[in-house]
Amino acid sequence: MEPKRKPSRRIQILQAAARVFARLGFDKATIKQIAREAGMRAPALIYWYYHNKRALFQAVLEKYSLLTQDLSDPDRLDSQPPEQVLTTLGTRFLHTFEDPEAVRLFRILLAETAHNEETATYFAERSILPFQKFLVKYLEKQAQAGRLRFHNAQTMARAFLGSLVMYVMAQGLFPMVREGQPAYGDYVQEVVQTFLRGLQ
Repeated sequence: MEPKRKPSRRIQILQAAARVFARLGFDKATIKQIAREAGMRAPALIYWYYHNKRALFQAVLEKYSLLTQDLSDPDRLDSQPPEQVLTTLGTRFLHTFEDPEAVRLFRILLAETAHNEETATYFAERSILPFQKFLVKYLEKQAQAGRLRFHNAQTMARAFLGSLVMYVMAQGLFPMVREGQPAYGDYVQEVVQTFLRGLQ
């Protein structure tokens, strides 16, 4: 049996930064605390990988970005039926937020984007927009192939994404509206079935 390989220094820093940002928030977290969490004696070494704290925060957001791995080969998904693709994307999206650390980072992200346009743009361009653009193109192609009726794909993509975001917000931000909310797997199935009933 091969010995377990240690994660690279860059990954160690990212993992440590995610924990520190989730615990303290962006403003209170320091490079020194992140270095200590990563087991580094010299905090300045972090600047070899990330030129400042904001760049490191953005890298953490990208680590938790929405389905970038799934969307790296969109042509592969085009041939798959809508129920399968939407269920896979929805499940992967909500599974990310099963991690309490990801929920805490989501809270911090919302606070940051409210007063920092650079972070808002960065997250949108690397996470929300690729997901939305993929869904629009996918839904349009499915309509052209006759699997779905013709519709406004922009509106439908936003509606699908919005239903997922509402679930995350109930889980992490508004526990008072969580009552009666099913497990995320059941929720995704219900959303996909309701969504497709209107398009088939």
